[in-house]
Amino acid sequence: MQQLEKYYNERFKQKGDPEFNDLSEDDKSSIEKSTNFNMWKLNQALKQCGEEIVEVLKKTRRIMTFNPQPKRKYKKRNKPRVSSDSSVKKRHLDALWTECVKERAGYQSELSGVKGIKAGGLAIIAAHHILGKNTNRLRYSLDNGICLINGKEHIFGVHNSNPAIASEYFDRIVSSIGDKRYKKIKMLSKAKVGSSDLGLIKYYLTEKLKEFKQ
Repeated sequence: MQQLEKYYNERFKQKGDPEFNDLSEDDKSSIEKSTNFNMWKLNQALKQCGEEIVEVLKKTRRIMTFNPQPKRKYKKRNKPRVSSDSSVKKRHLDALWTECVKERAGYQSELSGVKGIKAGGLAIIAAHHILGKNTNRLRYSLDNGICLINGKEHIFGVHNSNPAIASEYFDRIVSSIGDKRYKKIKMLSKAKVGSSDLGLIKYYLTEKLKEFKQ
């Protein structure tokens, strides 16, 4: 009974629960028959055996410790993972869209005018999706893209974990692109999602890139 009382006070009792002596006989019996109590008793007994004996028993897997962590099972992969044609095309289109946004901006920030490396400056620049990229229409719309400094304006600006800072940079972006363009992107974000011809998107972005480089 002393072991049961010790287990109750150490492992079972929570704030507001009655004292052990105030429990009914049925409650005590229910706790005593529980698997957790039996495992706790086993661990109490093992502590008296000495750490070396316990480690030996663990290695030989002859005992189970209290609250054991199950081994994670991994499924064997018979075939190597191969990217689908669609995912490969999207990666290429993402890179093409990024290059279009940067080329159009002259490889400099459209918020601060700070030049990137290709424009003779020192800053690392990034192409940012103003209203996200949940659909292909938004993902590959050049109106939805803007060139920012990768650190200050992109990661620590519009993607800042502080909502106030992120909101401030978003407002600056909207002010920079103008109300007309922002409304156009907003309409794209609300448009119904349909199938997209990735080949036509590639052709469009390729032609726009040639135009920006002239």
